[in-house]
Amino acid sequence: MHITAGPGISRAFILGAGLGTRLRPLTRVLPKPLIPFFHEPLVLHSMRRCYDCGIREFIINTHHLAEAWDQVFPERSWNGCPVHFSHEPVLLDSGGGVKKIEPLASAEEPLLVINGDMAATFDLHRVMEDHLRHRPAVPLALRSSGDKRNVGFDFSA
Repeated sequence: MHITAGPGISRAFILGAGLGTRLRPLTRVLPKPLIPFFHEPLVLHSMRRCYDCGIREFIINTHHLAEAWDQVFPERSWNGCPVHFSHEPVLLDSGGGVKKIEPLASAEEPLLVINGDMAATFDLHRVMEDHLRHRPAVPLALRSSGDKRNVGFDFSA
């Protein structure tokens, strides 16, 4: 499989392989990103945010209950965009999942890596614009308020 992209950031790698242990017993029947959230799988919230920012191709890593993804994406597409799966027979964790899809990535074409099990409200468009403007090696969007106040995001870098 070869993935091509247009200008800007047009591909996203969605982290979907986790075990979702904190949501058991729900995750005994569905992977955490496929748990319904406002009447649709949680992963679709992340995908919609990506789509609104120009993402037109998705790669999702799978592990736990991988066959459940076929029910959500039987045509391997969503909203007219291809959806590829990178199955991990042995859970590789976040960094390992990204390493596994390295042959699909390109230094010339940025790849957005985003969790598939969150309903975040940060300004993803702004993060992507900032990345394209400043070209840091790896921009991170992290929480800067709430219970865990030990991280932040600096748009001025």
